[in-house]
Formats: sequence, structure tokens, C-alpha cells
Amino acid sequence: MWASLLVSASDSFESYHTHFVSIIAQLSSKQGDIFMHIIRTKSKYELEIASDNIRMWYIQPRSRAHLYRELYDKVRSDREQLSTEDIGNVLLDAMKNIAVDPVHLEFEDLVNKQSYMVDVEWSHYNDRYEVDYAILDAVGLIRRVDTYFEIGEWQFWVIYYHLTELGYHFALSCGIVSDSTAA
Repeated sequence: MWASLLVSASDSFESYHTHFVSIIAQLSSKQGDIFMHIIRTKSKYELEIASDNIRMWYIQPRSRAHLYRELYDKVRSDREQLSTEDIGNVLLDAMKNIAVDPVHLEFEDLVNKQSYMVDVEWSHYNDRYEVDYAILDAVGLIRRVDTYFEIGEWQFWVIYYHLTELGYHFALSCGIVSDSTAA
């Protein structure tokens, strides 16, 4: 990342390059790996689309409304025909965006008092990396969202991290993504 940032700064220096040097100095190699895992692409084009989606659907004020909309029709349908697997799949589909890393997806059937955890196989998050994620959040590259809401007889709790605008430009400047891998 250091080398790519230096090349980027020498090609077309922007004032934020100075700040990015400070950010890199604060990161461990593990945090750099986590950051790259969250991004999940080498394509500048794909990351730009993902960043647009994050701004539209995954930032804190909009996440609850987005998830609510995605789940509403499914959980308001006939309870007899409703499968918890279907609800879990809707949650998973709502989280499938490059640069979004789910931490915890859970929902509860308030009628039967049963809670269900949704396993996200592609998530990189692990409790042992909790401090590393917090550091990436503290330097502004990612943001944690923790949202809770109800739809009828169901409660939902969703926690995830998403790339920030600063993180997007950091990824570009540090060569994590590039034009050469555009779709």
C-alpha cells in the first residue's frame, strides 16, 4: 500500500494523500488484510458501483428502511407458508454488496419466541478481529452499523461494517483497486 500510495501521490498529488500516509502508519498488516477483504474486489468500476449502493442503502439512516423494504413482503405473507430459511435468505441477499461485511444477522419470531441466526459464509468478520475492525472504523475507512427493527410479529437485528467515502478514496490511492481490472 505504501508504494502504491507514493506512486499515486507522485502522479497526481491531492491534499488527502498526506492524510492517507498518516492512516497507513496507524494500520497493522492484519488491518490492511481485513480492509482488503471487506472491499472484496480489485476492480475500481465494481467498487465505485458498490460505493454508490452503500450511499443509497447501507449508511446508518437508510439501512433500517432498506432492510425493512426488503423483508416486508416476505414476513407479512401467510405465516403457514413462511419459512425461516426464506427470511434468512432475504437478509443474506440484502447484505450481498461489495464492501459490506456482515457481523450479525438475527431475527426472532415473536409469536413462537424463537430466535434464528443467519450464517454468512462469505463474511470475513470474526470476534478475534473486533479491535482491528474498531481501528479501521476509528480511522474512518469503514463504519459500523447496528440496527434493530420490527415487522409485524418479527424482530430483526443486523450489524455490519461498510466502506466509507474516505475508505473508497483510500483504496483507490493505495492501489487496492484499479482501472485495469474494470468490468
